[in-house]
Amino acid sequence: MKRTAGRFIPAFLLSAALLLALGGCFLANSPPQKSAVLRQNMGQLEFAVCEDVEVTRVNLSVRDADQRWTSVLVLDEPFSLKSGEVLSTDPTVSPQLAGGLVKLPDLSEGQELWLAIYGLIGGDKTSIGGYWTIQAGGLSDEEWVYPSGNAVDVPCAPAPR
Repeated sequence: MKRTAGRFIPAFLLSAALLLALGGCFLANSPPQKSAVLRQNMGQLEFAVCEDVEVTRVNLSVRDADQRWTSVLVLDEPFSLKSGEVLSTDPTVSPQLAGGLVKLPDLSEGQELWLAIYGLIGGDKTSIGGYWTIQAGGLSDEEWVYPSGNAVDVPCAPAPR
């Protein structure tokens, strides 16, 4: 049986489309390239980035007791974010996030958080965020915590080694 180009092209295009779709899922769920810092303030979650970024998407997810990830903040509206600028789940502090807030995250001990901020830095695509597990005693309202667990007094201060 002879294979014709007419049958090969649709199969090739379908395969290419699947690879692109799966590759996009992989990139969207891969670890952020740059770290953010976070803390708790009056029951709200606050986070900051350490570089100027043109944000295109924000996703904050929590893992529940059944080990399922649930998005509590999803925003697909672009905005600018300056280095050290604080964003909060409190809509009176960060109105640009208000439309994406699904529910307040649980900030109790053992809670797992995944933050991903996608955007452009100097015209290059990037992702900023990290993965945190809330330690005993919860999040501090005085210190900013890097994904590594290192804490600093001021957002974007170098993490101690």
